[in-house]
Amino acid sequence: MDETTARVPSSSLCMVSVAAIAAVLTACTSGTMTSQRAACDHAGRDSVFAVGGPVYRECAVDHAAKLLTSDIHPEFRPTSPRPQCYSADVEFVVDSMGKPEQATARVVKANDDEFATSVLSVLTRWKYDPATLDGRRVRQIVKVHQSATIVRVVVSGAVPSGPPRVPAPGC
Repeated sequence: MDETTARVPSSSLCMVSVAAIAAVLTACTSGTMTSQRAACDHAGRDSVFAVGGPVYRECAVDHAAKLLTSDIHPEFRPTSPRPQCYSADVEFVVDSMGKPEQATARVVKANDDEFATSVLSVLTRWKYDPATLDGRRVRQIVKVHQSATIVRVVVSGAVPSGPPRVPAPGC
């Protein structure tokens, strides 16, 4: 062996290899999380939500927006005399203060336009705990499903003293 060749103990090589593998795994893991978030963040249909600034879907935030007011329901009076299940899925942005942005609200799916409109009309009264990402509050796209089952009870003669004992159909 000549003087220009240095010997490195095999234990040092092992420690270097373990450190290199750990660094690669960390980079791969954070890259995967970043790519998952990036894939989740944006869809072509979401561009309307981005007008007010950066906006995220639930899968792209650390803590999703959470509804705090659960006692505010749509005020809906159906025009149809028959019992029916009404439902609507709506999407909107919850801002960084926890308020739904009415201008971003849209009906994704509904089986009755009047019911969907009644859901949109109470949206601004809902209050959310806003979404967070990296410790800061952010705007988040929220999708909500609302449903109501209307049961009509026709009574002949005396008016019952309590609520009807008719089971409501599932919605």
